[in-house]
Amino acid sequence: MILVVEDNANARQLLIRILSGIGHRIMEADDGDEALRLLDTHQFDLVITDLALPHTTGFGIIHHVREKWPRLPVILVTGYLSEHAAKTVLDERVEFIPKPIDQNRLSEAVDRFLTSQP
Repeated sequence: MILVVEDNANARQLLIRILSGIGHRIMEADDGDEALRLLDTHQFDLVITDLALPHTTGFGIIHHVREKWPRLPVILVTGYLSEHAAKTVLDERVEFIPKPIDQNRLSEAVDRFLTSQP
């Protein structure tokens, strides 16, 4: 199951439509606090999160994931980070995809992460 964390309803629905269209089960959160609650009560194969969120940022979500599930992959989607900066601050289990989201790039990243899990 994939957790999609995005406060913009239109962007969240686009992500859900793309991912469910290629056969994935989705849970959604519209802010960081809700995402943390879902992470602590459900098991996910992948987290896709925006950076700028109410209550807890995408970096806060990544930090929470790394503390509890170090191998859980995360895709960070945002318009507020450059490719160069992303490579500097993110680990190998986090992929950065800039907004506006390229559907093919998202699908390829999701497939790569989900097929590489043990």
